[in-house]
Amino acid sequence: MSKNLNALLRYKIIDKCLSRSVQKKWTWQDLAQACGDELKEVSNIDNVPSRRTILQDIKVMRQGDLGYRAPIGWSRARGYHYTNQHFSIYNYPLSQLERLEFAKGVQIIRQVSLHLGMDEVDQIITKLNHIINEQDYTGPSVIHFDRWVHENVPKWLNMLYHSIRDRHAVLISYRPFTHTSSFSGVVSPYLLKEYRNRWYLIAKFHSDGHIYHYALDRLMNVKRSIQPFKPEPKFKPDKYFEHIIGISLPPDGELTKIRFKSKYVQANYLQTKPLHKSQKIVEQTDEYVIFEIEVIPNFELESNLLAFGEHLEVLSPVDLRKKIRARVQAMKAIYNG
Repeated sequence: MSKNLNALLRYKIIDKCLSRSVQKKWTWQDLAQACGDELKEVSNIDNVPSRRTILQDIKVMRQGDLGYRAPIGWSRARGYHYTNQHFSIYNYPLSQLERLEFAKGVQIIRQVSLHLGMDEVDQIITKLNHIINEQDYTGPSVIHFDRWVHENVPKWLNMLYHSIRDRHAVLISYRPFTHTSSFSGVVSPYLLKEYRNRWYLIAKFHSDGHIYHYALDRLMNVKRSIQPFKPEPKFKPDKYFEHIIGISLPPDGELTKIRFKSKYVQANYLQTKPLHKSQKIVEQTDEYVIFEIEVIPNFELESNLLAFGEHLEVLSPVDLRKKIRARVQAMKAIYNG
């Protein structure tokens, strides 16, 4: 068990003891023994916490770093006790500020892998673990996340996160997948986005004023620029990605209705996992289903459609159908070789 979870478990035990302080006088030795007994039962750690550890735990619980200020008092007659007999760390109300902190924490956690070493994430995880009692469950993992992070990503992700938050322009050196050499330029970073286990930076390139996406594992170098940050009031992440699948937004792309037909068995999968939020059924029989989505065509859309292989046929528009046909024929030529 980690040191953090050890501490969280001690806070829980101390709270349990003090919540029934009317029944017993709790000395630091009693609290230490209660913690030791519980730790031994939960994690086979046969070690009674020291006086210093228990007093430090009480100090932490009092000072509010965990989101509450435990009203722990001491007297010769009563020992350690809650001055408010109705208090418990599990029934305190959250303040407006704490609710905002939690909302921010959830937003960060959704976007950032837990092992990136960011101080902000570590603090939030500790706090959330404490409140949701994650330490109560010590069995094997019951949820597994599909997570893969390139060795360069943590370095750039952490720096870019702070650059976006603090509104600092950065100088990047970037090598696209289709190039053998890199180029450099100053960008104003707006957003970090994960798509299929790869992280991207959405940023304005200062030289031409356009917004591009950059794969973080293709960044050769990133450092803070002396140029001022250039905000883009019109950039709204939800709007930017509203009509696309994936990450790339073609500069001249237009919103298009796309129809495709799928065999009935595969159609069941498409109904439970739509390609896009706009997806709807326009025709359905016992053999097939015709779907329609309204998106801006891009490379990721084509890749998603091709992933269904022979189980899906693009019906319209004609130009997209021709693109898919050309890619299928190119694949056929490879396998005919």
